[in-house]
Amino acid sequence: NELFLDSAQERKNLVSLAKNLGYSIRGKTAATVKLDVNVTYPVIGSDTANVEFVLLKNSQVTTSDGTRFETTSDIDFSSTSNRTVTINDDVTNVSVSGIEAINGDTKIIDVSIQDPIPFLKVTLPDPDVLEVVSVTSSDLNTWYQVDYLAQETQFYGIQNTDSISSMIPYILSLRQVPRRFITEKDENNFTSLIFGAGTVTTSDSDFIPNPSDFLLPATIRGVEDGFVIQTIDPENFLNTGTLGATPNNTTLTIKYRTGGGIISNVAADSIQDFSNLLMKYLTNISSSASQRNQTEGSISVSNTFPASGGEDEETNEEIRMFAAGSFAAQGRVVTIQDYIVRAMTMPQKFGAPFRVQARRDPDTDFGVEIIVLTRANDGTLTKAPDQLKINLGTYLSKFKPICDSLNIIDGKI
Repeated sequence: NELFLDSAQERKNLVSLAKNLGYSIRGKTAATVKLDVNVTYPVIGSDTANVEFVLLKNSQVTTSDGTRFETTSDIDFSSTSNRTVTINDDVTNVSVSGIEAINGDTKIIDVSIQDPIPFLKVTLPDPDVLEVVSVTSSDLNTWYQVDYLAQETQFYGIQNTDSISSMIPYILSLRQVPRRFITEKDENNFTSLIFGAGTVTTSDSDFIPNPSDFLLPATIRGVEDGFVIQTIDPENFLNTGTLGATPNNTTLTIKYRTGGGIISNVAADSIQDFSNLLMKYLTNISSSASQRNQTEGSISVSNTFPASGGEDEETNEEIRMFAAGSFAAQGRVVTIQDYIVRAMTMPQKFGAPFRVQARRDPDTDFGVEIIVLTRANDGTLTKAPDQLKINLGTYLSKFKPICDSLNIIDGKI
């Protein structure tokens, strides 16, 4: 029974069989939430409208039971966007709404690497890893995550500084990624990073013979020293840069986030405190350190709406069904069922719908309507957050036929 996907019962075997079909199992996904942050600071002179500090990305907020969320971007309190200012006597109250935060804890580990090891595998010490944020090495190199080790290039965005085309924030570009890795999860939901096989200090031509040496005999090439063509060792081809480089004689610094699950779908008004407040002052807004401490101490946070989008790891039956469907789709979405399977296998860091249905869009001839629902932390159904639907549309656009249009809507509860 354990040799076949449709009859295997042990999770370890199901995961292995799914990998053989090219399917990567999904771990826990993190909930997202919109925060309202309030601050009170003293009025200084006549300048009462500007709050000259920035709440930095990765500031942590927490619920009473210890569920933590991190802000996803810097929040400039001097900006008027989504900001409300109220002046009472000698203090100014400022409230900024709509601040995006995602569940999880950011952690960092260092891994020392000596001799190069082909297809080096580094297993992170924590389960429930949501994403690998970055991998850098002590030799000042950056390692990039790819879908498969043979992927030599990667798209990325460059900040657009052209004022004429300011509506486009990033310029799409393509970069070579000789230093790359893939990730995989095991049956216990631990994440491993797998690097390439080549060594960056050795050129492929040093141990791979030139094909022209095999075309003509030595006498025709005019070789007089009795040159003998070297034999080919098949193992040498595993050490080329075709599948990426492997780190050696360096220390890897791996930054990753953990958390997620249905318990991260916290209720409204449950987030009340900052557990790690990161701030940067743009100017000296207070005349004394005590006033600045008073400002920082007055910062409060709340969530008007519940967090949503968090899900637990796949069950054995879900792995069985999704692996078979993913293999049949071959990385494409053609049928209505393909859209359902592909939507349920969106990478965990972008959120996870709990239920998905697809059908022909009644308003267009070539449209597909995707209906999604998520769950609250008590297991009840709730509407999916807007960002999850945006991420789902972006993800599905990579696989859909060019003539299909997508319309992602909330399901009825």
